[in-house]
Amino acid sequence: MLIDCGMFQGGPHEFVRNRVSPSYDPTGIDAIVLTHAHLDHCGLIPHVVVEASGPIYATKGTIELASLVLLDSGKLQEEYAKRHNHWA
Repeated sequence: MLIDCGMFQGGPHEFVRNRVSPSYDPTGIDAIVLTHAHLDHCGLIPHVVVEASGPIYATKGTIELASLVLLDSGKLQEEYAKRHNHWA
C-alpha cells in the first residue's frame, strides 16, 4: 500500500526528480491512500497508476480537489515541457 504519491516542487533540479522512475515497483502496489490533495501528496499518482491497478482511497472532498489540482498540474507540466524542448 502506498501512502500519498507526491510531486517534487521547487527549482529546476526538483522538477527533474519527477521524471525519474520510482524506487519501488508500481506493479506491486495494492492500493494508494491519498491523505490530502496538495500536489506534493498527489502529483505523481497519474505516473504510478499507469502500472498499478489497485484502488485509490481518499475522502470525497480530497478526490474532488485532487482532480482539479492534477488537471492544473498537467497543464503546467505540458507548458514546462514545451519551454524545455524549445531551449534544448
